[in-house]
Amino acid sequence: MQPLLDSIAREYRWPGYTPWVPGVVDTVWITSRTKGLDAGLAEDRRMRGARPASDFRPAQSNSLGYQLLGDGRVEDAIRVFQLNVELYPQDANAYDSLGEGFMTAGRNELAIANYRRWLELDPKNENAVTNLRKLGVEWTR
Repeated sequence: MQPLLDSIAREYRWPGYTPWVPGVVDTVWITSRTKGLDAGLAEDRRMRGARPASDFRPAQSNSLGYQLLGDGRVEDAIRVFQLNVELYPQDANAYDSLGEGFMTAGRNELAIANYRRWLELDPKNENAVTNLRKLGVEWTR
């Protein structure tokens, strides 16, 4: 939708209009949709080398992973969640997302390991305990 608005603004010389600049997630998402996940992740690496670190947050990669998961691209989502854990190893939510990806794929042992790591980083998180119980693991503090 935004590129269409940009075209209209250019055509009619809309004064003061600021063209849309796609964010990191938008760029990687569009690239992965049109050229495949490997190309999308390559674009992510390229941008990380060219843009300030402040342009990147764990929630951005997480968002991309959930977009892929929502599209039924479970293994691609897991790859993105794994990258997020690699880039942000102290982000508890990254392990939650990776656990969810593995749980969705039926790879329960890996899901359990990630939910346990999530609880190590965020011991009061009830959602992790709930997900472990869904996987047949009782967790006590």
